[in-house]
Amino acid sequence: LCGDYPKLGPGEPKMTELIGGAELSCLPRLLRDRGFSTVYLQAAPMAFMMKDQFMPLAGFEVAVGETYFDRSYRRNHWGVDDRAFFEQSLAMIERLERQPKPWFLTLLTVGTHHPFNVPEDYECGLEPGSVAWAMDYLDHSVADFVRTIEATGLLADTLVLITSDESREQRPRLGDAASVVAQAWGFLVALAPSGDTAIIDEPFMQRDLPLSILDHLGFEGDSVQMGGRSVFRDYVDDRDVLWGNAHFRRVAGVSAGGDLAVCDWSLTSCVGATLGDRPLFSPAIAFERIEPVDVGWLREGVEASVAAVTTTGRTR
Repeated sequence: LCGDYPKLGPGEPKMTELIGGAELSCLPRLLRDRGFSTVYLQAAPMAFMMKDQFMPLAGFEVAVGETYFDRSYRRNHWGVDDRAFFEQSLAMIERLERQPKPWFLTLLTVGTHHPFNVPEDYECGLEPGSVAWAMDYLDHSVADFVRTIEATGLLADTLVLITSDESREQRPRLGDAASVVAQAWGFLVALAPSGDTAIIDEPFMQRDLPLSILDHLGFEGDSVQMGGRSVFRDYVDDRDVLWGNAHFRRVAGVSAGGDLAVCDWSLTSCVGATLGDRPLFSPAIAFERIEPVDVGWLREGVEASVAAVTTTGRTR
């Protein structure tokens, strides 16, 4: 939401750090200043990660969670299931559509977060309780949601971005370098009102989404406040792409030159490989131990991620 990296190393999460501080110059705030209604809606309780306090700071006029939902097909401590979440989110969209102002809505599901929140009687030919079973339920829930908003004509003038913040391996090798690489990557689907089609064939990051939205809307003056790149543009130069896994206490990245590295949080124990023409997830990639001096680009990015905080009036 703020065009910034999360902390890619140890320390208090940025969202927690910012609670009680100044208003943030994040995407919801910039859109709100442009006359948009801004709403954040998630299936989980808002107290988790202090989102009940952070989201208003980021510029959301309305920020609600699990208590918003009257019904569910299954409910656990993470909130309501994905199908119930999307079905009841339609009421919020209808409310926003009835007003004259443009609007920005962020929806966050939690059904694929372990322990998976899926109705016990859901049948799809996959093993009940498995990751694939939970993702299949989410997949069908998203499909029904998109079909519904398409039938209302909403997609004719609304940009819809569908993405994820993590992924799962079919046969996870917990803790090893390949898992750290695989579990940090997801997908991005952009449904644009123009109906144009294209393939996003270079890596983008979550931090790129705010700038992408501002770029799509033509708010170029606001875009300069955001880090990252726009998925709606082509870039000649490659860049360093970084990610992390707090559970494994690992940080990883691919340099602009195609070097892949996975290190512990101290960046003293690292393995890596040179990708060359091989895709990131190629089974032919063999990790070898590398010296910390060889990952200066990664250290620099991690240090920047810890230091950078997006707030009104503060430079980045």
